[in-house]
Amino acid sequence: TSGRGISHSEESPRDHARLRPAVAGALLAAAVAGAAVSAPWRDDGSGADPGPAADPDAESESGGADGGADGESGPPAAERPDAVPLDWTVRPDVWPQGCGHTYLVDREPAVVPAPPVAQDAERWVTDNDAVHGGASVVEATLRTNGGGPVVVEALHVRVVDRSDPLDGPVYATGMGCGGALSLAAFRVDLDETAPRARPTEGFDGESGEALPAPRLPFQVSDEEPLAVRVEAAAEDCDCAWYLEAEWSSGTERGTVRLDRDGQPFRTSGIEGNPRFVHDGAGWTPLVP
Repeated sequence: TSGRGISHSEESPRDHARLRPAVAGALLAAAVAGAAVSAPWRDDGSGADPGPAADPDAESESGGADGGADGESGPPAAERPDAVPLDWTVRPDVWPQGCGHTYLVDREPAVVPAPPVAQDAERWVTDNDAVHGGASVVEATLRTNGGGPVVVEALHVRVVDRSDPLDGPVYATGMGCGGALSLAAFRVDLDETAPRARPTEGFDGESGEALPAPRLPFQVSDEEPLAVRVEAAAEDCDCAWYLEAEWSSGTERGTVRLDRDGQPFRTSGIEGNPRFVHDGAGWTPLVP
């Protein structure tokens, strides 16, 4: 997904996502507790706490990038307003360590297709109206669009809808692959009343060395884009959320919204839900 900054005054904070589904000079990762998409079994009128509302006084700013790899898209450069000196792309369906993930799908096991490989996750998510279960990883890349260096000052999380976790079946695409590398990231607990993106160091198991936590502010230039990794987790909510990158360039300041093609991400807790794994022939219940 690639995108543009969206005016808070033009977009309702209650918008819901339809399910669809770096570094550079420095890799920044954001671990946020939850990922967002909309699913058919969700009751949008649940009456749950919507979380912090978008600032109605925030100024509209947008910039876009031309389409990229699968899972990345954006408006033509000609449609990009001149006010925003940044382009951005988002990968909303990244798997932790590239293998294995958990989804909620409101369908019986017999009609749910076999799990995808990581690079086909976006298509599988879209085809099955899947919702990220328990946790999700979002990666975004911000780059300048020819107007000179831009400083990304901060990364914020905004929850626009909060309700009880979904109670549908959970499908695990893998039983975990382990791995010696834990990437540095911004981690955010979506269950918090006001979630914050907390920079967290990673760990290289082969060398035994810690990987530095991502740091902001960061100056983005033509030669050095900014890559952020967001790892989001949720236990007690079905949360719709998006990211806001706060930027400055000379005397100009603004905010770019990072989301799923104009819609929030979505992540739901899965505690107590029936779980299924694929044995090569079909989905079978996971026995604890």
